Amino acid sequence: MSSSSYRIYIRFGVDNCVRLLAPGAGVPGTEGLELFEWLQDPNNIVRLRNGIQYIYEIDEKELRYFLDSKLRGDRSFRMKQMNKHAGGEGMLAAFKQDHLRFDGLRTGVDKLEAISNAAEITAIPRTSPRKRSDKSRWLYLLDLDQETLELYGFKDYTSQKFTPSARLTVKSLFRKSPHEPHGYYIKVKLSELQTMWRSEWLSLHAVHVGALKQLWKRNAEALQTIPHADNIPFAMLYGSVPRANRTDSRNSRRLTRTSLTTAMAALNRRKPSKMSIFERKSNRPNAPRRVTDAQSRVLQARLLRLQGAAKAARHRRQTMGTVGQP
Repeated sequence: MSSSSYRIYIRFGVDNCVRLLAPGAGVPGTEGLELFEWLQDPNNIVRLRNGIQYIYEIDEKELRYFLDSKLRGDRSFRMKQMNKHAGGEGMLAAFKQDHLRFDGLRTGVDKLEAISNAAEITAIPRTSPRKRSDKSRWLYLLDLDQETLELYGFKDYTSQKFTPSARLTVKSLFRKSPHEPHGYYIKVKLSELQTMWRSEWLSLHAVHVGALKQLWKRNAEALQTIPHADNIPFAMLYGSVPRANRTDSRNSRRLTRTSLTTAMAALNRRKPSKMSIFERKSNRPNAPRRVTDAQSRVLQARLLRLQGAAKAARHRRQTMGTVGQP
């Protein structure tokens, strides 16, 4: 994989979010442009909705436990895998190979294609939540329920002078960069994105950067009344806020203590815009528990028993067929 990387998140359902690390810088004019062109085809969104239901983020060392739990809990999956892998032989090796192959895909679009083409339970490498030491600057969040694309641009916060346990403050961000925001945010509906020209996508970000600079300086006083930057949704800190008075476009974007409180409450009700600078760890429905060495040996024994039972059943069928012949 390339030394630089960016993130693609796919959110669907109430609490489901698949996280991907993709090779490249993720700049809107390069890798972001490839992603834009892929999302412009409505058929790709349909395929992605169908394929992502089969995707599980699993660490490589937990693949054995994951496979065993699926074989015991899903009869149709077990029968399909036994038939596909001649009674179960080579099943785990095949899962590991697919897992490794996905990790080696060359672009973010390649990974989206692989997910879209999934037709059975598929394990992909787990991507850890974004944290302070993360070097990836760009993050694309595709919400399949809201049908939106959010683009987050992060700066390198590791240069901030604070202890690892200290929290990032809004005042420190303004001291570091008083004239322009220390990040980037924009949200686009997929229906609007799919009607854009290539040149419109590129100019959209160039114009938006200028608008965000004005907002950053205009809203400095109100934003600094909140001490910790991770208390503010990213859309509030580096993006536009709901307009209180549409008749005056200049004053409607200026934040006051009252309008800030109102806008914060509105954003907190909208999950897609609730992402903060640093992610918090969460328990996802498809996250398996850690497997100890003893558990691993038990699981391996179970898999061998399943393989033996499948071989015995196949042998009985062959024997019965031979006996029944005239």
